[in-house]
Amino acid sequence: MPKNTARNVLNVVYALAVGLAAATLAVLGPVLVAFVAAWAFNYIGWNRSRDVAAKIPSYFTFLLIFGVAVGLTTCLRVLGRQFRKELEPPRLK
Repeated sequence: MPKNTARNVLNVVYALAVGLAAATLAVLGPVLVAFVAAWAFNYIGWNRSRDVAAKIPSYFTFLLIFGVAVGLTTCLRVLGRQFRKELEPPRLK
């Protein structure tokens, strides 16, 4: 495999990994915060706030769509940045 092709494959794999990590964080972050908030509100006795916080995981479909959008955007931005770092071939005059 030529050196340039291997570098391109690694750039794509890196961009996919960063995009997947961003998507996972965008989906699971609010869910984790909601569970912690529901537990904390239940612990201190705020029932109304606990019920509101408990509804956040039920919006999982919307969080999933948001996570896919964030992951795809991040992947494309990293991929574009990686390929722009490579030197351009000299222009013929």
